[in-house]
Amino acid sequence: MPAAFPARACLSLLRTVNKFKGLKRKASEIRQFDSANDLNPPNFFCYGIIRGPIKGLPATCPIGSSLSSPELNLPIWLASPQTTILNLLHAKHIPTSSFPRHPRVVISPGFTITIRDEIEALRQVGGEEAVKLIKFEDDPETKRLVDSWPRRFDNSYALSLGFVVDEGGMVPIVERFKKDVEAGLA
Repeated sequence: MPAAFPARACLSLLRTVNKFKGLKRKASEIRQFDSANDLNPPNFFCYGIIRGPIKGLPATCPIGSSLSSPELNLPIWLASPQTTILNLLHAKHIPTSSFPRHPRVVISPGFTITIRDEIEALRQVGGEEAVKLIKFEDDPETKRLVDSWPRRFDNSYALSLGFVVDEGGMVPIVERFKKDVEAGLA
């Protein structure tokens, strides 16, 4: 499945699962690399600092003023598009009886990574030239927003229901995206 699978398809599938199961599901930050527009809500920079440089395009990181900024140690919770889609499909097939009557909430498995780790994964996959395409423009409002996001969740309940989590951190996610770009899929 290409990394460029549209987020709107994920949301449509999530609505379908919720409709039939009566579930609430907290989706992890979905790594969607298919939009050309980084200028939407502030959280889209997370996508852009990988997507643009892998494609050889500049990207802006509104957290920190340089690669050495301590703000890049800000943790974020995420999951790859592939894992998110697999988990959405899996949710569709879990018997309703597997869930407690209340609350029917499943936090989609994900992992915690810092913005610095994300940039390091870009360096490992795309090289130093890709990292040089990131421009830093510190924006206190974006930092405040990202700083308010939950950083860690307990995956054990979701995993006990058969959901999966990305293994290997950010590097495999960036590698898959690079392969999709090279194949003309993203």
